[in-house]
Amino acid sequence: MFFELHCHSRHSKGGKIKEEGISSPADIIRAAKHRGLGGIALTDHNTVDGWKEAEREAKRQGLLFIPGEEIETESGHVLGLGLTEVIAPGLGLEETL
Repeated sequence: MFFELHCHSRHSKGGKIKEEGISSPADIIRAAKHRGLGGIALTDHNTVDGWKEAEREAKRQGLLFIPGEEIETESGHVLGLGLTEVIAPGLGLEETL
């Protein structure tokens, strides 16, 4: 089974790039299904705003949804997978982990 583990939706805003993604979370899930993937980790920058939409569509499509976030730390970006809540950006690496 194949998964996409680093995916940005329209909820993701970057520092250098204004829009990191242009698709809705539901559109991303439908595209994943069309391509034969087994699941998606939605890892928008410093936000979990797309989780509910992605989770609903994943259930409809029979895909696994992995709640994630790309977290900006003082040392760089960290991908968090299987999260249950937003992790605040701008913290030190140890505090983020």
